Amino acid sequence: MDYDRTLYLTSEAFKFSGIEMGYKRIPGYLKYLYHFNALWLYADVFGEFFWLCEGIAMGKSIDLLSRVAPCSALCILSTAKTLPMVTNNDILKDAVLKLRRLHQGVDLRNSFECDELMKTSAILKNIITVLVVGFVCAVVLFTSMPGFLMAYDFFTTGTYQLQLPFFTKYFVDVFADARIYTFVYLHQFVSTVLVGLNIFAADTLFFAFCSYVKMHFRILGHYYENIVGQSEGETRNNLRRCVRTHQVLIKLVNQINILYSKSTLVNIMTSSFIICLCGFNITITKSKDMSTYLLFIPFLMNSLTEIFLMCFFGDQMIDSSYNITQAVYSSRWYDAGEDLKRSVLLILFRSQQSCKITAANFSDLHLRSFTTILSRSWSYFALLRTMYD
Repeated sequence: MDYDRTLYLTSEAFKFSGIEMGYKRIPGYLKYLYHFNALWLYADVFGEFFWLCEGIAMGKSIDLLSRVAPCSALCILSTAKTLPMVTNNDILKDAVLKLRRLHQGVDLRNSFECDELMKTSAILKNIITVLVVGFVCAVVLFTSMPGFLMAYDFFTTGTYQLQLPFFTKYFVDVFADARIYTFVYLHQFVSTVLVGLNIFAADTLFFAFCSYVKMHFRILGHYYENIVGQSEGETRNNLRRCVRTHQVLIKLVNQINILYSKSTLVNIMTSSFIICLCGFNITITKSKDMSTYLLFIPFLMNSLTEIFLMCFFGDQMIDSSYNITQAVYSSRWYDAGEDLKRSVLLILFRSQQSCKITAANFSDLHLRSFTTILSRSWSYFALLRTMYD
């Protein structure tokens, strides 16, 4: 089934995070994996926090301090995206299964529905492919860069200094023993993979939700436009079917809001922070220091792509749900009976309240939010450059 194939990588990423999304059942012992991963990950997060506090107390330069902050922000963001999936796991599974039932109801013999399904699936598969490539490139570059730098120093100067992917303060001297250093390096590599998997799983599921909900709103609008049949009984049956589908979509959007509303607020806040710090590190880096460019340019591109896609799909959902009003008004409602006209009027009133994803009810997720994030990032960047200069 196309729906299951599209969400396969998402379900696998959730499985490694210890989260069951309703796509398929996972072994019982894997349900404890999320808590183990959280302990594993936050051992590095707290270490980064202590390193940052120590660096501020020691008066380290702002460019050095700014290198560790995006890592901590991404770790917190990954937790914010996946924690609602754990605490509201029943809602997650119900939403995934509800969308699957809607998907099974698509009539492939209908050219309009078939075209919408093929177009939506193709776009979603392409986006997931791009995200997979970005995820792999970011993880490989971030975790392998210290090894390349040590190898470069050794071949050019004959000596090298042990390095780690990100700055962290541990309760032991990591560089005193090769075995400890190897374990810590592996620990940070796994932490990087966990952060990437958490964000990838939550984001691709969000894109799938928005894409398919948008598709079903468009199909629903097509049926609303042709709601009036040859007889009053046929019109009534068409109306009843459309209203039931409309109610299912509204409930589904409400469930998506429960899963993503709070994490969207965190995402908007951290995105401005991450984009600002990545841009700052890129602009202050000397032209010969290619390692910073190789680290932070993919970092910046991934952050921009992620928040743009979230705003884009949120905007698409708002437009598709609001277009139901135009579809209902474009139908031959004037040929229906008086009771059906009253029902159509109620549908018009409800469809004017667009279905949308909110950032914990503080703001709506649409393309204007993306421009606001960029504007805020630029303000932070300008302030940081002023302090640095």
